[in-house]
Amino acid sequence: MFIQWTDTYKLGIPSVDTDHKLLVDLLNRFFARAQEGADTAELGEILCELVGQTKAHFTREEVLLDRSDYPHLAQHIAEHKRLLQQMGHFLTPYQAGSASRELTVETAEFLRHWLLDHIMQEDMPYRPYLKTLS
Repeated sequence: MFIQWTDTYKLGIPSVDTDHKLLVDLLNRFFARAQEGADTAELGEILCELVGQTKAHFTREEVLLDRSDYPHLAQHIAEHKRLLQQMGHFLTPYQAGSASRELTVETAEFLRHWLLDHIMQEDMPYRPYLKTLS
């Protein structure tokens, strides 16, 4: 397993935690299939699903942050846009059928660091604001 989901990553907001767990599961599937020698097309499909789920998660998260009057919403949205651009950069070679083994390793490492760093550094600070919505 590439990422072991632990309570360390939980924000205590069920909908957000469910989304984060799904993203971890997709990343683990991408990594596992890459390790098993899956072809570029299959890896691209998993990565495309990961990008789609990430977009949907970001949209849901931004709505919650707006409802909770999170003071750093604009910066959080800008970070989401930046991350989606980077994910698109990695996705393009898979869609073109030109992804290399080196790119697959780089993609997996980027996604792992992005996801875990984003949860711990960007998402944890908004936890008290979303708790007010409960």
